[in-house]
Amino acid sequence: MAGGFSSKRLALVLRRDAEYHWQAWLKYAAMAGMAWFTFLVAAYGHNSHGFVNMTSDSAMRWKGYFLRVFLATAMVIGASLGGLNTWRTDRRTALLMLPASVAEKFVARILEVTVVLFVYVLVAVAVADLLHLCFSLAAGTTHGVRSLTVALAGSVARWWQDFFQHTGSSSAVGAIAALHTIAVLAWCQSLYLLGSVLFVRGGWLVVSAVLLLGWIFVAVPLRPLLYDSNRIAIGSAMIVVYIALVVVNYALAYRLSGRQQVARSKWINI
Repeated sequence: MAGGFSSKRLALVLRRDAEYHWQAWLKYAAMAGMAWFTFLVAAYGHNSHGFVNMTSDSAMRWKGYFLRVFLATAMVIGASLGGLNTWRTDRRTALLMLPASVAEKFVARILEVTVVLFVYVLVAVAVADLLHLCFSLAAGTTHGVRSLTVALAGSVARWWQDFFQHTGSSSAVGAIAALHTIAVLAWCQSLYLLGSVLFVRGGWLVVSAVLLLGWIFVAVPLRPLLYDSNRIAIGSAMIVVYIALVVVNYALAYRLSGRQQVARSKWINI
């Protein structure tokens, strides 16, 4: 489409996707919140005194940790939801017929699997938090009513702080470790996004299998390098490699997005 990149057309794509998917996304967020509430209550256990320790300091730290893992996992694997518009022929046709360029549609997809997804994940946490508060009031605890959202924020803050205040680690090593973790998560997210564009259905399963095999046969054997005497240089080099791979994956996803057709193969989305 001529006219370059247009924020108005981008808004049109986002509005159209919201009309198609907001109910499904909200339903998934509510279901995830209820599932996490059930897990956090059931996994902590019940003793002869009831749920009196449900909001103790150790319990809330444990729950904050698992919510942090949930947040990171959802933001990474959630990139596979970028293919919602291509699963069905009618939706794929409607997407291709939108008066917007490939770049505008691709940017809309990126925003949906990052910003929009983050909002819905927070909605899921809020649902779990509300149920947790109500259950705490109903069951009664000796540690008062405490918020899962606060526990999550505290867990994220401790995670970040540990990189820079860990005993025996310099601030440089801590910074490299933090940036390496972020770079790995960004690379995984870009892989799930690419999988959602490339495969018709089940792309997240293919990507998950590839990552699992990569972890077993590549990451585990190379892990000792992160504890080498030159770990700062090695870590910095690995960060650069991951960033380059993120750029490559996004470029491939963008290129494949521009080649999508109404008629396509049964398994591949091109």
